[in-house]
Amino acid sequence: MADLASDRVALVALYDATNGDNWIEKTNWKATASVCDWYRVKCNSSKTNVIKIMLISNNLTGTIPSEIGDLTKLEWLYFRDNNLTGTIPRDIVKLTNLEYLYLENNNLTGTIPKDIGNMTNLKFLSLHSNNLIGTIPNSIKKLHIFDKYLQLYENCSLRTEDQSVIDFLNDNTLLGYQHILNTDGNCRNMSTVYYLLLD
Repeated sequence: MADLASDRVALVALYDATNGDNWIEKTNWKATASVCDWYRVKCNSSKTNVIKIMLISNNLTGTIPSEIGDLTKLEWLYFRDNNLTGTIPRDIVKLTNLEYLYLENNNLTGTIPKDIGNMTNLKFLSLHSNNLIGTIPNSIKKLHIFDKYLQLYENCSLRTEDQSVIDFLNDNTLLGYQHILNTDGNCRNMSTVYYLLLD
């Protein structure tokens, strides 16, 4: 059960970093019960690894900790409709078994991790309605998105000048790259320093 013990450490880090004491629902989190019995956590059939976390609209605040990358068997990660801030941790790209990543409708800042293409099992990627900026990484072309379920619209300022990336976005987002451009400017609660980074 060493893997599950490691997963527990990562989940506790998540709870602490996102102000778990103030979550709407937190049954069994940080209790002695198996992590497989924690609210909205699911393990594989052999109960050796966490494969799903679905904390939707649960008042998560604070930041996503780097320890999220230690949940190496994770297949589903749903943090949408919360109030998460800070950047998407670079360690998230370690989740090479992840198929579903939903981080939309938060206040995440910074850039999309440049090695996001390493998440080769990712089929659904939803980062819309955040405060992301910068260049859409070239590695995103390595993803195998299902049914145009790549959502990057309504961010602060996401861009690319790479035509091959634009072509990929046009093929894998519902309304294409132009929709990302048309819906940028979603820079909520940003400091003056952050705006200066856009110039």
